[in-house]
Amino acid sequence: MAIAAGFMLRVFAGAAALGVAVTSWMTLTTFFVSLFLGFSKRRSEVAAAGGRSARAVLSEYTVPLLDLLIVMSVSITIVTYSLYVIQAVAGRGASADLLVGTVPLVVYGLLRYLYLVMKRGKGGDVAEVVLRDIPLVVTVAAWLIAVVIVLVVAS
Repeated sequence: MAIAAGFMLRVFAGAAALGVAVTSWMTLTTFFVSLFLGFSKRRSEVAAAGGRSARAVLSEYTVPLLDLLIVMSVSITIVTYSLYVIQAVAGRGASADLLVGTVPLVVYGLLRYLYLVMKRGKGGDVAEVVLRDIPLVVTVAAWLIAVVIVLVVAS
């Protein structure tokens, strides 16, 4: 929860700096994706510790518990991102409806990351995982391009 709170503070600070409003769905999406990433990192630490706790807090978790928390948080992230996009396009015209097309990219990216955490034992360093996994790099780039095209070019 502390990790998620830190991410939330960054979202609100960034929105204030840019002079944009933070919607409820954006807040929830950020909260749940940060939980997903935090639980994934914690899972990596617990799995690497192999039953011995390098830090006291790790003794409070098990890999099966973290797997459940990860699946729950990634599922909720997908739902809240989808609702965020639907809310964002409401009333902005037909070109903004194209933003819904980013949902499959986000779903793929989250599921790819989930695969890397669960199957390949990654997740310790989010930035390293995202920058070293070519499918994730391509997905993030495609998402950014799609968002820019919809919000800047098509509007």
